[in-house]
Parts: sequence; C-alpha cells; structure tokens
Amino acid sequence: MNKTWLVGAPLMLWLVHVAAGSPVRPFADNDKGFRQVLIEPFSTRTFNNIRCQANERTALIVYGQGTSPMAAYVFDAHGNCVAWDDLSISMVPDDLALEWYPPAEQAYDVEVRNLGRKSNQSEIVIR
Repeated sequence: MNKTWLVGAPLMLWLVHVAAGSPVRPFADNDKGFRQVLIEPFSTRTFNNIRCQANERTALIVYGQGTSPMAAYVFDAHGNCVAWDDLSISMVPDDLALEWYPPAEQAYDVEVRNLGRKSNQSEIVIR
C-alpha cells in the first residue's frame, strides 16, 4: 500500500502538470507548475484571486511531507465553499486533490490548512 502512494502521488502531480490548465494566469512562480509552501502548525495559507475559465475543469492538488493532516477549501467570489477535501483518514492525510467547474470566469480563493502540530512543506498545484 505504501509503495503505491510513493509512486502514485508524484505521478499524479506530473499528470496535472502535463494536462491543460484552467486558471487564466499561471499559479506557479516557476515553469514547473507548482509552488512549494511551508505551512506552519495549526495555520492557514490563502491564495486569493485565482481567476478560472468558465465551464472548464479546475483542479487543486496538495502534496505534503506526511508530517501532519491537512485540508483544502475553495471559495467563490460570494464566499461559498465550492470544493473541499478535508477527509484525513488515510495513510497520507496531507495529500489532497479536488476539482470544480466554474460556471463563469471569476476569481476564487483557495485555503490550505495545516491541522496538525508539525509544520508541513507542501507542493501545491492549481490547474
């Protein structure tokens, strides 16, 4: 089971990088498609104004170090939670994946929360 996650999670990140993305502007600061973010214990990192194209699949993937459980939430311009992944009962509670289909081109806010007592160096992809 553990070997499957060791191969599957990086493969999933690579597939997201290769697939066509939905955000209007690139999310990453580099050309690799992801951001490396340190999330402190019991804290939240918010990424505001992620503009997404209408009627196209948008995905968020968070790949952590395995040090603490995490959760991810996506909010529309009106504050409604349109997608979330906060179920942490697996062997890797800090690997998150979710998707949503924006009805119109608009900005979304993404929250990634560290629910544990240890900091977590995570890789985050929004496509």
